[in-house]
This record gives sequence, structure tokens and C-alpha cells, in this order.
Amino acid sequence: MCVCPVINHQRSIVDNTYYFSMQRFSVTDHFIVSLDIFNITVCCMETLHEIDNQSDHDPLILTLNMNWSGMPSKTNKREFHSKIAWYKDIVLPTESLHCTDLHCHNPLHAELLNRSANSIVHTCQAAADRNIPTAACNARTKSIPGWSEYVAVMKIR
Repeated sequence: MCVCPVINHQRSIVDNTYYFSMQRFSVTDHFIVSLDIFNITVCCMETLHEIDNQSDHDPLILTLNMNWSGMPSKTNKREFHSKIAWYKDIVLPTESLHCTDLHCHNPLHAELLNRSANSIVHTCQAAADRNIPTAACNARTKSIPGWSEYVAVMKIR
């Protein structure tokens, strides 16, 4: 599937999304959409600069013109939708989580919490490894995946 950064769309009016001490400005936040959405439904993308924003990142607003009439309507028929079953891979340490001692030094609680945290990280990493495509390093050319399609274009601007 071909994906496109919306900042490259002709209707993108993003000036910056990140600023450092009001001295350096850059675009670090993005929307990436499929080619069909990029070509057909993007109406506008802009940055919301508000004076009361406490973050150094300004939110992006992406406006799409979606044709909802072509979407299937909801019926009374019940459908099964697969959901993540966290309980199958991750066991939460309920004893440690229910501890009310703010200065708890129980080594078992610390060990159980660390084991649980490691289990969550391992599960997330395994899911990412199974579902996110990766590129192999080409030692001969030392190419960086995505450079030509996304970064080089921005450097030219």
C-alpha cells in the first residue's frame, strides 16, 4: 500500500508544529494517509496555534471530505470483532497494585511490578515485530529506508 505524508498535499498550510524557546521552529508532527485518501478526501491540513497552548507542540488539524453514503449501514445483526486479550499474555500483580503503603519497600512488590512491566514491553515488541514491516540494512549502499520518498523532498523545499 502506498502512503503519503499529508504535509506534501497542495492544500496543506502547515508552517510549523514544534518550537524551541520561540527561536527554532520545525515540523515534527505529521499525518500519513493512503494514496486514495490523499488524492480524494484531503480538504485541508493546518496547524492550530493558540496562545494558551502549554506544549511546545501545536496540534495539526486534518480536514477530510468523506463520502459516508458509500459506507455500509449498521444492521441489527450482531457481528464478532476480535479484540486484544491482554489477560492472555500479561498478568497484573494485583497484590502490588493494591498496596497502599506510599513508602513500600517490599521486594516482592517491586519484583512483581518489574516482571509485569517487562511482560508488557515484551508483548508490545512481539506484536510490533509481527505486524510492522521492516527493511533490511543494505551494507553496500548504506541507504536509509524512506529517505528518498519523504526526507529528501523536504530538504529540497
